[in-house]
Amino acid sequence: MLRKGFISGNIYNELAKELIVLTELDGAQSTCLNIIENLPSDIQLKIVENLSKTNNSKLIPLFQLISREMEGEVQRIAAKTLRKLEYLGHKVNPLIPRQFSSLDVQAYVSPSRLQGSCVLVLIMKVEKDYHAYYFSLAFNHLGIKEYFQHTSSNKEELLKIIEKQNLRSINYFSAQRLLQDAYKQNQRFGTKVASGFSQYKHFLTNNTKVEDTENNRELWLAAKESTPERLVNAYLLALKNMDASLVYDLAAPGLQEKFGDRNDFLDNWVHPFEKYSFIKSIPLAWINGENNAICQYQIIGSNEKDELKKIDFSFELEKINQQWYISVVKIECFCPITDGDPLNPLNYEVYAGVYSISNYNSIKSTFDNWDKVHVTGEFEGGICYKWFKAGDPVDKGLDISRDIYGEFILTNNELIIFSSGLKNVTEICYFFQELIQGTNNPVHLAVKGLCLVRDVYRVITDTEFMLSKELAEKNHIYYLSFQDYQYWHNLIREQADERYFLGSKIQVFEIKKENYLVEALIYRNHIFIFSYGEKLEKWGKSFPVAESNIVDLASEWEQRGEKEKWHYCKLLSNLKKDPYTKFLVPQGTQLKMAKNMRILN
Repeated sequence: MLRKGFISGNIYNELAKELIVLTELDGAQSTCLNIIENLPSDIQLKIVENLSKTNNSKLIPLFQLISREMEGEVQRIAAKTLRKLEYLGHKVNPLIPRQFSSLDVQAYVSPSRLQGSCVLVLIMKVEKDYHAYYFSLAFNHLGIKEYFQHTSSNKEELLKIIEKQNLRSINYFSAQRLLQDAYKQNQRFGTKVASGFSQYKHFLTNNTKVEDTENNRELWLAAKESTPERLVNAYLLALKNMDASLVYDLAAPGLQEKFGDRNDFLDNWVHPFEKYSFIKSIPLAWINGENNAICQYQIIGSNEKDELKKIDFSFELEKINQQWYISVVKIECFCPITDGDPLNPLNYEVYAGVYSISNYNSIKSTFDNWDKVHVTGEFEGGICYKWFKAGDPVDKGLDISRDIYGEFILTNNELIIFSSGLKNVTEICYFFQELIQGTNNPVHLAVKGLCLVRDVYRVITDTEFMLSKELAEKNHIYYLSFQDYQYWHNLIREQADERYFLGSKIQVFEIKKENYLVEALIYRNHIFIFSYGEKLEKWGKSFPVAESNIVDLASEWEQRGEKEKWHYCKLLSNLKKDPYTKFLVPQGTQLKMAKNMRILN
């Protein structure tokens, strides 16, 4: 028992030391508080007791946060420690002045409010130092998402940081309103605000006497020209996020008058699509005038029961002082989307690359440690992942597929990588192969092809279904023989519609014609052709092919003649030696061929 207590004491002491090191990093107090808050209550108490025994004045800001934001014995120990440190002669500065004027605060914000989030920085002088309060605000359920404080005796140092982040100056009242709007989202959704609340709560409640003389909308739109299209996209995004403050601020004065007082509107707003997730917005019609515009949009959405609906909106807009406002919003139609409807997201076409795998756990471990991808679902026999990317729905409209770089489904037999863009799939396949280089993961890119989303998702509900077999019927991977390398290289370059590099060694060319799509990968002296939807020999004059020039890597080798088998076996042997081309060699093919040709017994 004594030994156990001794070990536990050492562990708590080590944890306390780590926190002390962390607190020495400027602005890390709220991070330390967040760590402590997420520990079990008995461990919280032990950690704070160990910290209190150090008499370290650098811990004063952390003890201040604990004493204000935590409860019970932990709070009592922190408050007692602060009194002790003050008695020992250490100065305990206030977290923020109790009284301050709005003129004492300089405020800066990123011009991204229309996208539903922004960075806000408040700078003010406390005693002899300048304190910078950094906020990451999201105007959905996250609200005040992140916060930290940075202290410097040099104001110019802080302003240089502001300049590098492309933040714009605003008055304090406007900054306070942004902070309050984000806080209302925390209250609406019942979500927790960022740690360190006692350091910044004064900004939420301290009233300014300065009149609001700044139009926030001009700042939000300053990065790009104000257009009717951007305004409607921003409004639909605000509906998607349940961003009541933006819904109100984008409204014309006449519509705001119908809404009533802004604070009352934010407190009482009932979102008509609260239970819906918006998937995609589709512009149907526009009539633009010099100072007025009318448009119709269709939204594809799903409710809490995953029922798909299409919702038709009509908007009337007006231009006031060079800024567009929404004056009328109507919901024209609200109806279900059937399984066969082209608007059903399951009927969208995607590109997919399918790897044959033999070690599920090894691939899963790779994905568990891949910081680019995130688990988004699990099912019996597999896991779903997504690789997210930042999009700009205000410029391009709502489309959740634009916010996803790629998706993955891992089953016992296959790894499926799919996306709405072929380039995305090709790049992600390359990144994945780079990731598993040097490992003993036997994987093989069986096929790349074009299919419906519902075909991809079929592997989740049908354990016998294999997407690679489905795609292999219409999509093929070819190898072009070495002696014709220059001819093919020139032909591909001439006909390519798009070209890019994977890393520094692999060139990719896309050739798009009315009835077919070809993707060529040129690597060293190798050329691989991926055909989508048609066999290579069907392309005729647009892409001349001689049968002797190409090898279909997925074709049945048993049907070849003895000479062809030898050439094919030699080709696979050479490809398997290279760190990139080895992924295109069908697993087990060489061994089977060797036995068939009596090279091996």
